[in-house]
Amino acid sequence: MLVSQGSFLQFQVPTGFHVEVPNSRHWPQQILGRGETAYTGNRTLIRTILGPWRNQVEVMSGEARLEAFELSALKAQAGKRLLFLLPGEAIGDNVGYFLFLRAAIEQLSPKRVAVFNAGAASDIYRLDRRIDVFPLWITTQQLKSFDRVFDLLEVPALRELALRPCDPEGPLCDYTQIAPSLKYQTKPATNRKPASIALFPLASSPMRSLPIGLCQSLIKRIVASDIGVTVYLNEKQRQSLVYSEALSSLQGSRVKIHSGCRSLAELLSAVADTEFGVFCDSGPAHLTKLFGTRGLAIHTSADAKPLRGRFSNLQAWQSGYAGRYCTAPCGLAGPWMDVEKRIGCMGSLGVPQGQLTARAVLIDDRTNRSMISNPIPCVAHLNESQEQIWHAIEASWSS
Repeated sequence: MLVSQGSFLQFQVPTGFHVEVPNSRHWPQQILGRGETAYTGNRTLIRTILGPWRNQVEVMSGEARLEAFELSALKAQAGKRLLFLLPGEAIGDNVGYFLFLRAAIEQLSPKRVAVFNAGAASDIYRLDRRIDVFPLWITTQQLKSFDRVFDLLEVPALRELALRPCDPEGPLCDYTQIAPSLKYQTKPATNRKPASIALFPLASSPMRSLPIGLCQSLIKRIVASDIGVTVYLNEKQRQSLVYSEALSSLQGSRVKIHSGCRSLAELLSAVADTEFGVFCDSGPAHLTKLFGTRGLAIHTSADAKPLRGRFSNLQAWQSGYAGRYCTAPCGLAGPWMDVEKRIGCMGSLGVPQGQLTARAVLIDDRTNRSMISNPIPCVAHLNESQEQIWHAIEASWSS
């Protein structure tokens, strides 16, 4: 018997309460009964409990660990009730977790499968109704209803995603010796120009979003090729407003600017309906694996190959930046702080990686806007490759 790699906040609410699950259509809220003891690993909920709700919630432990069985022994758990502890709510990572669970269900036929800590990524698991979801917390009584609890962070590669991003499906399948599901395949090439292209330029970090100059160039080139384009932004992200302002003048009969999907379920539908897409390194790019959606993914700081995993539905473009302090891809998934508390990366701060001290979790609006107007070097380099990227897009829809 092991204990979970990560810790959880253990708490009670004397009067009970309900909390809205962010970004979810299928799990709009989660309800906790009066006096029930629960665990949460959701960082937003933890900040709220320790902040505005501190007088309403009784915190029993801030470092609780859950007992877990060895994930390497998963193949011996056929027919049992299985709960999986998820590392977090990043959409792209949860696509990998979902694909792994689909393979486990196909090969083990468990009596029940559930995930805990999916948060804003919960709607992904609605694609398989055999998977139950505890989005924000799980109670002690609910934990007792499972025969086995497994912590996905037992897999070493999943503990290094901040510095070495990858598609989690591969490391999970390798670690458990469970073969990937064959259900998800790339759609066949049409060998013709698409009638429309969807552009997804925003990642959760400006370090992986497409620069505004490249977006403007691509939109103009798409329209000049007599193709319609829909740009999907995300009004829940602060950087979305900057992009909306910069791209609004290009709107017209063949250019639509979509302010954002109201839920992950709506985003899933948008990706599924996309004929051909151009993606930054983001959640939507990973969602294409579930539908075989074709297109081009443009990568900056993170290496395209481990992120694609076994999937080839998206062709990959990697920033070719090389400088004194870094060469793309460096492996960083998001911004870091240096010893002077400046936020950025090796190239933008002009420091070697050893002088980056901690990940920048909360970024103020001024810094966020600055990283968009003055992109980090590997993002800015994409503006120098506009013509080559367009040729790669043209080649992708017939390959």
